[in-house]
Amino acid sequence: MDKKEKKNENPSSKHTTLQALTFVSGIGINFAITVGLFIYMGKLADEYFNIAPKGTLVGIFLGFIMALWVTGKKLLGKS
Repeated sequence: MDKKEKKNENPSSKHTTLQALTFVSGIGINFAITVGLFIYMGKLADEYFNIAPKGTLVGIFLGFIMALWVTGKKLLGKS
């Protein structure tokens, strides 16, 4: 690649690629934290009410639903 081709590269394309990467990474991390938090709360409910594994299963289900909801809002730009 010669000097003229390097000058014609769009520096903002690297910036937008980095922004997209951080946005997608943030969604994945947010998803994992949300599901993990609900699983933890389900385990606490199992121990407190002595209902194992029902609390954990409900935590998994609610965590997955909540993570999908938050991810959808983030993708639509509403939060």
